[in-house]
Amino acid sequence: ATAFWNAAQDIPLGFQFGSAILFADAVIRMVKVEQEAQNTESHTHDMRVDINARKFYAQRNMYLTGFTLFLSLILNRTHALILDLLASEEKLETIKKQAADQSKERLRLSDSESQLQETIENLQKELEEEKKKSRDFETLKKQAKQQSEEYQRMADEYSKVTKELKQKDGEVDKTK
Repeated sequence: ATAFWNAAQDIPLGFQFGSAILFADAVIRMVKVEQEAQNTESHTHDMRVDINARKFYAQRNMYLTGFTLFLSLILNRTHALILDLLASEEKLETIKKQAADQSKERLRLSDSESQLQETIENLQKELEEEKKKSRDFETLKKQAKQQSEEYQRMADEYSKVTKELKQKDGEVDKTK
């Protein structure tokens, strides 16, 4: 495929080269006919008509080949511009696709970020609740400890009072 493409690119160059050779040949013939016309001014009427006809044909060929060469250069430049335009359009399509993909990726990341942010907020709320429960549990433990100490103190006091009462009852019984 690349060999064909390279050959296809060489065809306009060959056409331009051929046109340039034909243009140069037409210019040379026109100069020759012009010199013949100047060298032979004393020719007969038929010879002058023949020389003028050849001069006309030489000038016509020079203008035609020159115009053809000029048009081939314009066509070659137009062809190059069209190829550049096609390549630029392909690049533009590629860039548009990349931009769309990046936009989708950005939206996906943004959604993912917002979901992660919500998860973080939920976890922070759960952590605060757990801390609150932990504080409540610690408070409950302190209250239970204080109640246990108070119960122990009152039980000790009760047993002390009970002993004192028994001792007083025992003294009262002894005194009777």
